[in-house]
Amino acid sequence: MSLSQYPRFKISQLKPGPVQACFSGLVLNLQYHVPESPTLTGAKACVKLILRDETDEILVNVWYLDARYKMTLGNIVTIWATHVCSSSKRGQAPPQPGSSRDLSASISTSLFPERNVGCGLRIFRNEPGCPSLIRHDMLRNVVTQAELGAVTSLESLMASNSNRQYQHNVSIVVYVVGIGKCVSGSTTSTDTSHKFPAIAVMVVDQSNPHAPVKVIFENPIHESVAPLKPRHTILLVTNPRVVGGQMLATSYSSRIFLDPEISVAGELRRFLRQMAPPCNMTMQENADLEEEYGLDDRVSRPQHLTTLQEFRSTILRDPGTPYQVVVRVTITSICLASLFKQERLFCMTCPSCSRDRYCNQAVDWCDCDVDARSIDMRLNPHVLGGFSDETAGFLQYSPGWGDEGSATRDGRTPQKQHLVPRDAGTFPIFLTDRALSSLLGVRPLEIETLAILETEQECLATFDAVEKDLIESPVILLLGWTGSDLAQPSEVHRLDSSTPEDQHDLRNGRLTILDAAADIAIMVPDQRT
Repeated sequence: MSLSQYPRFKISQLKPGPVQACFSGLVLNLQYHVPESPTLTGAKACVKLILRDETDEILVNVWYLDARYKMTLGNIVTIWATHVCSSSKRGQAPPQPGSSRDLSASISTSLFPERNVGCGLRIFRNEPGCPSLIRHDMLRNVVTQAELGAVTSLESLMASNSNRQYQHNVSIVVYVVGIGKCVSGSTTSTDTSHKFPAIAVMVVDQSNPHAPVKVIFENPIHESVAPLKPRHTILLVTNPRVVGGQMLATSYSSRIFLDPEISVAGELRRFLRQMAPPCNMTMQENADLEEEYGLDDRVSRPQHLTTLQEFRSTILRDPGTPYQVVVRVTITSICLASLFKQERLFCMTCPSCSRDRYCNQAVDWCDCDVDARSIDMRLNPHVLGGFSDETAGFLQYSPGWGDEGSATRDGRTPQKQHLVPRDAGTFPIFLTDRALSSLLGVRPLEIETLAILETEQECLATFDAVEKDLIESPVILLLGWTGSDLAQPSEVHRLDSSTPEDQHDLRNGRLTILDAAADIAIMVPDQRT
């Protein structure tokens, strides 16, 4: 009987005993095993797989001589098997999660493709052109039908569990923000050591989006880290193991899903994108805003000035509604020189991997793009470090930049200056090209030309002169609020109860300076009482 004639089964339909069956599943965990005797049936080693479809899971032992079957988490694998057995001995219950150092499932099968080719034992990976391709909806169906246990937050998990403890029937849904280097060090066999090589994946969730936690991917699943994209990939990990009270590791009872199509994952991605919006508007967004709004149009009609505190109060009362106002402010910080020295004068979020790119030119390339397509950059909105009026102020400052985060006349960072009576927010402020040109007196293209053609000293001298003229100067701004899609306080509370609702609402929308002008250039009747 040829392989093509094997009937296809769901995993739940497989029964212990001789079979001629074809089944497929998603790789959710891996383990390498070397037999104690190198002569055991002639095999040198074995890769153990946990495969799951939408009905059940199975442990597959793939023995090999010279061929090494390189599979990673998330692969879809098709198996043609001739025998299925129960994983537990008669009269014994299956091992509890965390009680064994081996992968386990209720049923298992063994393959030795190099030796048992005549028996029709083969394994195929889910690659283009492979005859075992599976319907695309399998990825979604597997995770929705799996028994994932209670989803808990990273903060709760780390706070309530001690060292060396496995989590039973608990899952975490986390967002990848960074990937560490492959390490190989300890050779001890304690429960808290790693079976090296290992890679640390930095993850966050809603409970503390600014404090990443390490999740250790040990050999062999460390090879599955390569396709993970920081600030894009979401992981669902069941039964994680707390190590040293400071990090997590996957256990043999863990099941690991990459980018699961579940509501919790979508909610997490949506929440974190609101917490950390793109570093800049796209060219099209800028063009649309400049075409629709202009300071001249607003002040040509009777329009009274609004204070920053009034503006903030309005968007807090109704964050879901777009809003535009004209305000008179004082520039408190300009960051042209510091951004130039850090090579962050221009920026844009890569459309492929969602990583922020920074440079001192208007065109850049991202490492993730194998075709090396160019990315149109725009002047970094952090050029405007901060502004305020007598009621409140807005401050842009990235803590990761250290004490050189912005340029001020006395050399101190905006956080140490206390220039504003009341801080109204530290979230990103976007600026149209028209607003930047009006504020700086030069177009972004001219700034790029300056950065490319002139020496560093000449550029810094020019930027210093611009900053000297602007800091503490009065200007009129046309502010626009894009509106928040989390307008209901109850939904905000459900997403993150530890964050004040008003601050979360502010992060959720986008504040854009649509246009700007010197205070003496446009006289607007002040109707404030």
